[in-house]
Amino acid sequence: MVNAPINTPDILPSLLGLANINIPKTIEGEDLSALIKSPDANIDRTVLVMNVCPFATEYENKEYRGIRTNQYTYVSTPDGASMMFDNLKDPYQMDNLIDKSEYAALQKKLDKKLGKALKEIGDEDFRARDYYLEKWNLTINNKKTNAVDYHKFLENEGEMQMPKVD
Repeated sequence: MVNAPINTPDILPSLLGLANINIPKTIEGEDLSALIKSPDANIDRTVLVMNVCPFATEYENKEYRGIRTNQYTYVSTPDGASMMFDNLKDPYQMDNLIDKSEYAALQKKLDKKLGKALKEIGDEDFRARDYYLEKWNLTINNKKTNAVDYHKFLENEGEMQMPKVD
C-alpha cells in the first residue's frame, strides 16, 4: 500500500514510467512508478497544493500555497502561515495548530518545506491574485460572479482573454 501523497502533475510521468516510456524533460511531476511497483508504507513525500488566483465562488478566499505530507497539511497566504493540521490525529482538519507554542518547531520545519517546494517552481515570493491576473492578462469582467464571463461566448459576446507569454 502506498500512503505517500500524490499530486496531479505526478500522474502522467508515473503512467509513462509504468509503461516504460521515456518521460520528456518538459513533463512536470515526479515519476512514482517505482513506488507503485514496490509500495513502501513508510515513504513520505511533500506535495504542493495551491490556489494561485481564486475567483468565482471562491473569490472571498485568500490565494494560498500549501504542502501535504503523510501526516501534515500546512498552508500559507501572502499574509503568512494560516493553517496547519495533523492529518492522522485530525483527519477532518478541525484543530488548526498554527501558532500553538508546542508546535512551533514543526511549523518552522513545514514552512521550510513549503519554501523549498515554491522555490522549485519559481514562486517563492508568491503574491496577491491581482498580480497574477495582470501577469496572465485576465480581467474579472463579471462583477456578479467575480469571474471571467465565459458564458457570454454562447451569445457570441464573449471577451477573448489570452495569457501573456513571457
